[in-house]
Amino acid sequence: MSKDADRHLSLLGKPLSYESLSTAVAAYLFIWDMSCPSCAIRIYKKLSGLDGVLTVRIFLKHGIAAVFYDPEYISLNDLMMAVAASNDSHHRYRPELISQMSVAQVRRLMNTEWPNKAVPKK
Repeated sequence: MSKDADRHLSLLGKPLSYESLSTAVAAYLFIWDMSCPSCAIRIYKKLSGLDGVLTVRIFLKHGIAAVFYDPEYISLNDLMMAVAASNDSHHRYRPELISQMSVAQVRRLMNTEWPNKAVPKK
């Protein structure tokens, strides 16, 4: 993983539509014991491979996974169990919910018409 990528990965393989994002939920998880790029990739792959997950961003420096998902297809508990199931012989990942909100709330916080328009420069 590149040094300048703010240590985040973003899912590019799944098509996103305004409709799917309009009903999506954003969950921000702190992942205990996620300490290296291999950890981040392992958790990213596990989460992004789940049906109902729309996009995943891993912020390794802060130990956070941001997961946008469709609650009609997958639950928060399923996401937490998937992270915990990503354990290997050196790591025991323990997810902790930091925050969960609708994408509409995220848009208001970002003060933008995302995903269609960029944040205006001040």
